[in-house]
Amino acid sequence: MAISFQPNGNLSEGVYIMSLENFEKQFGVNNYRKMLINGLKLGMSHLKDCGCKRIFIDGSFVTTKELPGDFDACWDADGVDLDKLESIYGTLLDFSDERKKQKELYSGEFFPAQAPASEDLIYFYFFQQDKDENPKGIVQINLI
Repeated sequence: MAISFQPNGNLSEGVYIMSLENFEKQFGVNNYRKMLINGLKLGMSHLKDCGCKRIFIDGSFVTTKELPGDFDACWDADGVDLDKLESIYGTLLDFSDERKKQKELYSGEFFPAQAPASEDLIYFYFFQQDKDENPKGIVQINLI
């Protein structure tokens, strides 16, 4: 599926499956975005080491915004060794203080895709709507 954006800069509705290489080409368009991608890649490597198969990226990072605040990602918990994740990469499970430690280490935030984001939605679906509940797209990157 080719990337397309809504007039407001959000991705058009859908899940866009991209290789990491294509993701970097599409969204790593300046040094600041490249720095954020480096943090994302670190988190992706930690998740992959624990058996994570795919992640989904959302937020202002996957918009046309030149300088997004950070990135938001959710990861598929299916098959993930949570004991290993907690013991070695515990920051990925630390949601305290508005995920301060995640932001410091990774320059962004990671959430389990199947965890509740609101009363009605898990993160996977929560990420697919804007603050006014209008549909928007997300990017999927397969790790394995």
